[in-house]
Amino acid sequence: MNIFIQLKSMGRKNAIKKESFYIPSDLENVNDLVKFIVSANVREYNSKEVDKPIFKFLSNDEIKDGESFGKIAFKDRKNENQQDEQAAIDNALQSFEDGIFKIFINDNEIQYNEEINLNDGDVLTFIRLTMLAGRLW
Repeated sequence: MNIFIQLKSMGRKNAIKKESFYIPSDLENVNDLVKFIVSANVREYNSKEVDKPIFKFLSNDEIKDGESFGKIAFKDRKNENQQDEQAAIDNALQSFEDGIFKIFINDNEIQYNEEINLNDGDVLTFIRLTMLAGRLW
């Protein structure tokens, strides 16, 4: 089924960018959802070529797209090392359980290990929370 994913970091001022994403319809809980999304992203990252061009430039459309999202970047891969898929999944699940990020399905927050019922066209929002640091007076 096709859903939409939105990413938002609390420190960013600009709008959330919504992207289409395909997921299987047999995901039962939020942990399965996180595992699937992280696995797909790690595989996509590992399949990218390491960027070593002589001359690199962005098109006007890429610059405008980056401006609307709040970050103009090349979207290339600099690290030659392959990323460990299981380590990334473990890290994402631990971060979700610890409250480092929140997940919403159509404006409804879902909790760690909660059962989900996704439908075609649903909007999944990930919000990375900012940890506050300071000192005690």
